[in-house]
Amino acid sequence: MRIIRGMLSWLLALFLLAVYVNWTIHPLPDPPEGQVIFFDLPGENVFFSLLATRSGVSMFEPTGRMIAGGLELVAAVLMLISPFRRLGAVLSALLCMFLAGVQMSPWLDIELPLKLGESATDEGARFYLTLACLTASLLLFVVHPGRGRHRY
Repeated sequence: MRIIRGMLSWLLALFLLAVYVNWTIHPLPDPPEGQVIFFDLPGENVFFSLLATRSGVSMFEPTGRMIAGGLELVAAVLMLISPFRRLGAVLSALLCMFLAGVQMSPWLDIELPLKLGESATDEGARFYLTLACLTASLLLFVVHPGRGRHRY
């Protein structure tokens, strides 16, 4: 049973790592405009630019975007290191709850435009992926075997 839990823990951690790397620094060498946190110019990222504009809080772009991206990468690195995997899962769950909450707020919509100024939307794909990451983070927290308890 411990082997299955360990394998499921790795599978969930790698899924979350792939999503966070995709959101923050990937795909290289030609990232889509407005979709990658660290490669977008200030005011170009769709999620954080709309959030800053509609909320009136200018700190969301680029400061909030860089903080969120940094926390996503920290959570991804923590989930790669087995003793810290639960801590990474908690950080990941908190980030996903924040992102999902903001996307359900009056400032944003579940469907985000693909690019700023366009009417074509992602049809809620980012929101549903955020919910999948939240679910995976909570499952990872529960499933990760952690330290073995030795009986003497």
